[in-house]
Amino acid sequence: MPDLGPADTPHPTPVFDVSRQSGVLTVTGPAFELEVDGNAGTFSVRDLVHGTRLEHLFSALQVDAGGGFVTDGIRGNALECTESGSDVDQVVLECVGHTSSSVEVSLRFQSRAQRPEVLGLSVVFRNVSGGPLSVRQVWPFLGAAAEGSTLLFGSDPARCRVLQNGSDELVDFYVDVVPANKPLLPPEATILLNPYSSYSNGDALLYDLDSGASLLAGFTRLDWAVPLISVAGSKEPPDAVEGRIPLSQVAGSARFAEPVKLSAGKSIDGGTAVLVLGASTPFDALETYADEVALQQDIHLPQAPLSGWDSWYTGVGSDISQEFIQANAEGLSDLFLDHGLSSMQVDSGWEDMWGDWNAGSSFPSGMGSLAAYIRERGLTPEIWIAPLSADESSEFYQQHEDWFMPKGMYGQLLIPKEQHALDLSKAEVLARVEELAERVKGWGFGSVKMDFAYYALMSDTKPDVAKTAVALYRNAVKVFRETLGPEVYLTNIAMVFPNYGLVDGFRIGLDDWPCWDGGGCGKYPAGKGINAQGVKPAVRMAARRYWMNGRIWWNHHDQVFFRDLTGDEARAFLTYAALSGGMLSLGETTDSLTPEHASLFRLLVPLTGLTARPLDLFAREYPEVWHLRIRSSDETADLVGLFHWGSNRDLSVLPYAERADGDTVTHSVPLASLGLDPSHAYVAHEFWTGQTLAVEDGVLSTQLAPHTVKLFKLVDRALAPVFLATDRHLLMGPGIVTAVERDDAEHTLNATVRVVGGFPQTLRFFVPQDVQEVECFVDGVAVETTSEATAGGAVLELPVEAESSGDVGVEVRY
Repeated sequence: MPDLGPADTPHPTPVFDVSRQSGVLTVTGPAFELEVDGNAGTFSVRDLVHGTRLEHLFSALQVDAGGGFVTDGIRGNALECTESGSDVDQVVLECVGHTSSSVEVSLRFQSRAQRPEVLGLSVVFRNVSGGPLSVRQVWPFLGAAAEGSTLLFGSDPARCRVLQNGSDELVDFYVDVVPANKPLLPPEATILLNPYSSYSNGDALLYDLDSGASLLAGFTRLDWAVPLISVAGSKEPPDAVEGRIPLSQVAGSARFAEPVKLSAGKSIDGGTAVLVLGASTPFDALETYADEVALQQDIHLPQAPLSGWDSWYTGVGSDISQEFIQANAEGLSDLFLDHGLSSMQVDSGWEDMWGDWNAGSSFPSGMGSLAAYIRERGLTPEIWIAPLSADESSEFYQQHEDWFMPKGMYGQLLIPKEQHALDLSKAEVLARVEELAERVKGWGFGSVKMDFAYYALMSDTKPDVAKTAVALYRNAVKVFRETLGPEVYLTNIAMVFPNYGLVDGFRIGLDDWPCWDGGGCGKYPAGKGINAQGVKPAVRMAARRYWMNGRIWWNHHDQVFFRDLTGDEARAFLTYAALSGGMLSLGETTDSLTPEHASLFRLLVPLTGLTARPLDLFAREYPEVWHLRIRSSDETADLVGLFHWGSNRDLSVLPYAERADGDTVTHSVPLASLGLDPSHAYVAHEFWTGQTLAVEDGVLSTQLAPHTVKLFKLVDRALAPVFLATDRHLLMGPGIVTAVERDDAEHTLNATVRVVGGFPQTLRFFVPQDVQEVECFVDGVAVETTSEATAGGAVLELPVEAESSGDVGVEVRY
């Protein structure tokens, strides 16, 4: 059975207490108490920090009992449990029970001192009946009021919210925030037909608006299905228990597209699920879950996300040529290379035919030559390809029509009629996938964007326990990934959970376009509602999946644009892009950029991978308060991005309330909500205006007009003299200013600053009011500074300019 991983941090005394009494095994730790009732075949979990209770959960599966499918669980049957592998740093319980249909259910509970707020549960179902069983669904954990469970969270489900992660297995491009009092819908009632779904893909976070309590339930590993977390209230809320209204269900399940035959002696792996309890904030719970996924999936990411350019979004679509790509490679290198741009992507249009994947007639020198041309300009060449599907007009399809799968229900709706997904169960098909990976790698592309691979998940596969669509998909992507090798950066698109542990970058939503609200954009293929594509839909998705970035993969936020946006809108979009911390591409041709637009884009690179939290994630549909903590050897500071996205929705009331576009808003951010001491005095430097203000009353407050942004960097005045900001980069320091050291004995403040030849930047330092004289030097040469008084001190402005790109040393003597 899978192990959650090592307990890395040694503890001199046991973190968990284990006791047994009358067949009940109890594990008590810092964050939760687990009680396994061997007599009743159930287990209960109590959050010791927030008081959340999940009583009488159990494992079950849905089997054909002869007259139809029934839920067949271990509840009511004995569970035999033993400690296995427990020590001072972890606790492990191994339990075995049986269902009435003679299915042996093995459960493994594990928690580690490294993350004592995480309870892991791995489950395996084995048929010991002596004959075959027909199975449609398994529940590694099932907690439902109808099944005798009591699920207490918060005081009222109407005041609780559920952050989903996509829904209904295949509706993955839209992440919803749902009130927890919504009644449970049947599995077939998908979000495509209803205003919400009860079933979240992979994980779900419960959050209580009143108490701040959170509970995350999610899977870290499952190879054959997209697991579903169902969270729901009741149509008629039951009587309160201890002053709280119970939920009707919190469960984790995995289902087969059609019932499968489980032969005698064979098993179904229910995967590994986790509960995250006792977290201080919902953000801590989400990030802890992501770290657990990374541990289970053995994820090791590239040091930083790629920044680049994408031909598809520049307005030409697939109408590209060798000359077009080469011209933009020259432009990108000249405009942005020294500033930190890392790559450029050749998107759809290079190929002769979808499925054959040879260079088209517009690329007469071939793709290897083009990749070399891009690399000679200092950029990593990227290529787009859809290796798991083909167009029926391609030679490959016509020669191997029997290598393709019929379309399932979703496939018939979403896959173009002329396109088809490969049958990934065939060895010869996997050889083809491997050959395509070798081809693009052999051409010299250092980064690959895989697209439309999810067509394979919409195919009509034969019912088979071992060869489900997800299992075949994961295997094929793994083959492609391993053939490319670790030195090639792989990005995929859509279907989050099936890609865990397989890719370096992942596009977390739909295509992006220069449409502010994401609907009615005229010439751009933008939809409405959950299909909306544009600035605000991108912000919504980045906020609701922010926690994946830098942990599971680098989130691909698609493009940044300047056309069809106002100057204020472009600055707001760029600021969001910088704070979100993932992969970003420029969606404009280099010859269409104005000098102002080029200067604005330079503010994004190099990418650092630092990721801000959307603090009002559960208050606004489009979060407007983003917080990035900078805690490094170079500096201690906090970035706060305050936005006004125009029309928005208040998610803290029911029904969700609309806010008009034209209203001015005031954002007042308590410093305590940032984890800062409100009794301290701070200086706050605003990037776009260059103004510095004092924050002395424990609240950062500002007004914003519609479609605008303000980006503040807060520094504790007690740290002065201190580096404050550079105007070269939106994050105002990380990636540009390093090796910051203060020597109070020598009265010096030193730093290394990355400069670009011919592009001056201004460094700002805050010095306390008792400092009378300050001298500044760049590479040992004295430089004149200007000074602006502010509360408690002054802000020094130090110009830094060099003829060539590189690092310079800056010294402040005080």
